[in-house]
Amino acid sequence: MVVSYTVSAADNGSVSPDLRNASFAFGDKNVGVNKAVGATGVALSGAEAGNYSVDPLAGITATITKAKLTYTTTAVDKVY
Repeated sequence: MVVSYTVSAADNGSVSPDLRNASFAFGDKNVGVNKAVGATGVALSGAEAGNYSVDPLAGITATITKAKLTYTTTAVDKVY
């Protein structure tokens, strides 16, 4: 899963997300668009990190696409 993020803070550059210990998971395995994603372990780092809080469950969505199934068959002749 590729994670992108946006940080909005009054003091640009002094706060950044810390995703090193973060985990992200879909609620189910079914194909879908804009599916909610749960997050745990998201933290903030930087000089002003103590002045902010993070809500990792707010508005995280992603898409699950169908997996391509590839198979081969071999015909076996049988004499009756």
